Amino acid sequence: VLKGPQGTLYGKNTQAGVINIITKQPSDRFEGKVSFEAGTANTYNYTGSVSGPILKDKLFYRLSGSYLISDGYFENKFTGNDDIDNREDSQGNFMFKWTPTKDWDITFSNDIQNYRSGNGWYSTLDKIKNDPHKVNFDFEGNADHDSRAHNLKIEHKSDKFTITSITGLTKDDIDSVQDLDFSPEEIMGLGMEEDDKSFVQELRIASPDNGSPLEWITGLYYFSEDSDDLVTFKMQKNFIFDNMTKSKTETRGYAFFGQMKYNFLEKINLTLGLRYDKESKDFSFSNYYDKDLSAFGMAAKSAKKDKDFESWLPKLALDFSPSESIMTYASIAKGYKSGGFNTVSAFAGTPYDPEYTWNYEVGVKSSLFNNRVFVNLAGFYINWDDQQVQQACYPEYFIKNAAQSTSRGAELEIAAIPFRGLRVSLGLGYTHAVFDEYNDNIIDPLTGKVTGSKNYSGKYVPDVPKFTYNLSGIYRFGKGFFTSAELIGVGERYYNPENTVKESAYQLVNMGIGYEKENFDIILWTKNIFDKEYATRGFEMPDFNQWYGRAGDPRTIALKLRYRF
Repeated sequence: VLKGPQGTLYGKNTQAGVINIITKQPSDRFEGKVSFEAGTANTYNYTGSVSGPILKDKLFYRLSGSYLISDGYFENKFTGNDDIDNREDSQGNFMFKWTPTKDWDITFSNDIQNYRSGNGWYSTLDKIKNDPHKVNFDFEGNADHDSRAHNLKIEHKSDKFTITSITGLTKDDIDSVQDLDFSPEEIMGLGMEEDDKSFVQELRIASPDNGSPLEWITGLYYFSEDSDDLVTFKMQKNFIFDNMTKSKTETRGYAFFGQMKYNFLEKINLTLGLRYDKESKDFSFSNYYDKDLSAFGMAAKSAKKDKDFESWLPKLALDFSPSESIMTYASIAKGYKSGGFNTVSAFAGTPYDPEYTWNYEVGVKSSLFNNRVFVNLAGFYINWDDQQVQQACYPEYFIKNAAQSTSRGAELEIAAIPFRGLRVSLGLGYTHAVFDEYNDNIIDPLTGKVTGSKNYSGKYVPDVPKFTYNLSGIYRFGKGFFTSAELIGVGERYYNPENTVKESAYQLVNMGIGYEKENFDIILWTKNIFDKEYATRGFEMPDFNQWYGRAGDPRTIALKLRYRF
């Protein structure tokens, strides 16, 4: 987990940080594991993996997969169906690793996912607080997602450098239909189809791992992405018609980057980085109706637009370690989120600008009392220019730019081992994020016409809680037994830039108990043990002058069995 802008090495859209997931690699000996989990709402999850050599010390494989089915937690009062958010999720991965010599490492992997789900879990925000997992509408719909990913990584090491090539192909197909009025009446429906294809090629050259005080990496990056969308809005009462919007976005981009770290006197590290990112977008759309509605001012329209975006992303960081147990640091980095075009019918083709941030952070990391206590403290300040603000136009959203925003705060992390077998951790976070300048036009989501304006300057940025905290502990005893508990707290947050609709602060408690041996585990866990009622998101439906949302999961309990061989 890398916090703060990571644009130098990872590029655009990484202002907040990067969660880098590294798949377990094929092994040179035969091994595997299987697990089975059964829980609330007829939820069953089967997983398994196996790995081993094909040619000793040369060619290895790893196969893994999972299959999950669940009735879900929501009930439709109108139909009596108690599994409207049912899920079926199957995933698979197969990976081959070839090491023809000690200097070469070639890995090829394929990922497959087929996801099927119900598509009915929204109700008014006030009902979520009183009856969170009951909805009431006539059409339940579905949400399907199929994805494929193919990746090839080639790495060659020498005494002077390491060169790495990464090639990736992905394809995503999304198909969903749903009730759009969230009521028992047949008023509005919605269908969405999305087809995305992307290609990525990166070439990196890095310094060898030879203990030199200078470490460096440089590289080139290219990507292309084609996205085809079809949104069908169905008006099913009184004035009956279908409104279709087809859009296509073609994105091409490249970047070159470099970063170096130099160690002074074995105590000070200076890091310098720079990335240039260039992106071009070609956008086209056509909006039309299934009947002639020109007499009502509803005529077909289409447009083609293109726009280029570019940015230089510098980074400067300095860390100082006065001892082996304490490290202090300070960093400055620029973040970048690319611009684009809105695809919602009333706003289709409306561009939005890139978002830029300057992030400043200072902190200290320490290990105390013979590595029994770990304390990390950080303070940050973020200045946004042209911050991209997502405003709900359900089922999608349209993006606008606020002129300027700032976010400042602090994070504290403590982990301790008070005595043998017990480990506890504490995390506290505070964020003060406000719009400094944001004068916004109010636009009718159906006609796209400006109906007024509002000034959101001084308002809190939506969906950013002021406070977050967590407290957890795990105690191991009796040669294999353990018990754990976790408290997660989220402070109040606003759903809209006016700061008139918000989600109150809430806390969740999770617990578990289990028995672990070298080859076998049995675990009983529960999440949200006190069945706390809360919403995970909120959005406005202007047509009904009503706010809707999705309730968080209720108390869930599951038993997990795992066997390793």
